[in-house]
Amino acid sequence: MLAFFKTKTILHCMRTNATVELDAGTKTFASGLLPDLIAALRRSRKGDLVAVISGDPSVGPELEAWCRFTRNSLVDMAVEEGRTRWVLRYGEAPEQVGEDRPVGSRLWLYTNFDCNLSCDYCCVRSSPTAPRRALGIERVRRIAIEAAELGVSEIFVTGGEPFMLPDIGEILAACAAAAPVTVLTTKAIVEREHGHVPGRESSGPAPKDSGCDWRRQCRLTQRPRNFAASSTPIT
Repeated sequence: MLAFFKTKTILHCMRTNATVELDAGTKTFASGLLPDLIAALRRSRKGDLVAVISGDPSVGPELEAWCRFTRNSLVDMAVEEGRTRWVLRYGEAPEQVGEDRPVGSRLWLYTNFDCNLSCDYCCVRSSPTAPRRALGIERVRRIAIEAAELGVSEIFVTGGEPFMLPDIGEILAACAAAAPVTVLTTKAIVEREHGHVPGRESSGPAPKDSGCDWRRQCRLTQRPRNFAASSTPIT
């Protein structure tokens, strides 16, 4: 159940995008908000997100109760400039999500935390000056053996920048012996030979920027040195 806290205790770093934005003004469920909300849902499709914005905190508990009775899902709440923004999902969330990928079937490994870039948005604060904190090949081998025994079907390797490790070839080979491996990289240009993973064909890198223009991305981080770092081979 969602709890509605005082404004000063709520901290949101990312705004949830919604299909429809409904500004309630001074309306509450007792004074005309419900017809407006129903009209907004009629303009939406199942699964769409609808945001309700109000300066009246009493709307929160009423909206939560209404969602519970109507089988809609209240998914987010944030305070913006003194007003609260609730986001609801039109319709119930699917009950059987990811049955083909049960919990525990994927294993994520952070091989290290140092990186050739210093992106402002990095969730693990990787940078050229971050401590490496490497897992190490021996630990990775033990993890890979245990992963195979536990039925792990996919292994994802990330960091930091994994290709800064001199033994990354051995690390990937150990992981690939247990399950298919995906490596997330900063699109670093690697000059040295890291080793071939026998029996595994590469489908290309899976860059952390998900296919964005990496030159533009580096500039958007407001860290010009990222552009130079991305263009310089790791040797």
